[in-house]
Amino acid sequence: MDRLGGRVLRLVDIAERSGDSMRTHTYSSLGLDRDAVEARLAAGLNLPVHTYLDQAVHDFEMEAIFDRSWQYLAPVHRLREPGSFVTATIGRTPVVVTRHRDGELHGFVNACRHRGFEVASGDGSCSRLQCRYHGWIYDLDGTLVRIGNAPDGSVDNMGDLGLQPVSVETFAQAVFVNPDPNAASFEDSNPGIRQVCETIGISFDEDRYVPFSRYEVTQASNWKLWYDNGTECYHCPTLHSQSFGAAYDVRDGLYETEMAPNFYAAKFAAAERSDGALVGGGYRSLQPFPGTQFIQQDDFMVAARIVPNSPSSCTFVADYFAEDGADPARVEEWAKLWSQTYDEDAEVVSVIQQNMASGRVNEMRYVAPLEDISRFYHRLVWDRYVEALED
Repeated sequence: MDRLGGRVLRLVDIAERSGDSMRTHTYSSLGLDRDAVEARLAAGLNLPVHTYLDQAVHDFEMEAIFDRSWQYLAPVHRLREPGSFVTATIGRTPVVVTRHRDGELHGFVNACRHRGFEVASGDGSCSRLQCRYHGWIYDLDGTLVRIGNAPDGSVDNMGDLGLQPVSVETFAQAVFVNPDPNAASFEDSNPGIRQVCETIGISFDEDRYVPFSRYEVTQASNWKLWYDNGTECYHCPTLHSQSFGAAYDVRDGLYETEMAPNFYAAKFAAAERSDGALVGGGYRSLQPFPGTQFIQQDDFMVAARIVPNSPSSCTFVADYFAEDGADPARVEEWAKLWSQTYDEDAEVVSVIQQNMASGRVNEMRYVAPLEDISRFYHRLVWDRYVEALED
């Protein structure tokens, strides 16, 4: 039992808080009518506009979607050696993932069980994790091993005060995290993903691609607008005519797409150019819901995630990889091209967000079949709403 007067209060379990909070949400409290939303989606319209603007809906999405889903964390290479660690925000959850001395990966909420300060920052290597606030020390497997500057017996049940776990796995060249410590595996959560990878030619060789650089942008848009834009390529010949649309053949019908239960896959052929400009080959991509991009091409790779910050802000983080042995100058050109592409995307969705907030944009119409993938992701979002509200 927790006590004051020389005893340290234990933190309430995140899972318990999330469960209690989830039960307070209803269709009515979120301003939603199930039949009306179903009709909107069937008609090829977006989710209700207020779901892109409302704080209560944003909080609900964090609980119903991002607290329960696998998302990209970092390259496997950054967690190869015993003692290595990586920190990040996954959805709204601060996490730290470590490589233990026995070679196992462990993932935790990056919050000390004493007063909730972080136990690690950035990426690096260490023998143990230590909170800078009061000096509590944890082993790389999350076990609390020492209470900083406190007499013996100051804290009851030290064995129960290890770091709170999250789920962590590797897939190809990437480490993935799910804030839910009891989550089904990454592949079980994305049924068929390995078979699709094999079909489209995704490489699982951890040494084929090595980290090169990182791109990060915080854009003034709801994360769902980022999805609307980042999945369909109807806009590629216009918005990306000097970036992605110049390197690949983005004409409708000349690229392949596949929509699976929880992810989307695509293949693009190289553009036909005679001016010596950069063109790509062997493009294949996966986008597991909600918010991971995993792209491989001939000598370059991208692994990325979206981090929702508020109803009107999200951060896109992309790690660029070079194929082992690739020409560094060519890889640098690819990094510039992809950064330009993402900059163009961020500008567009930020303007759309501003226009939605004006109250004059009430519907967005999605053109079949050119924007069927956006409609597919709207359905995935809505299915998560329904699952959480009717669970």
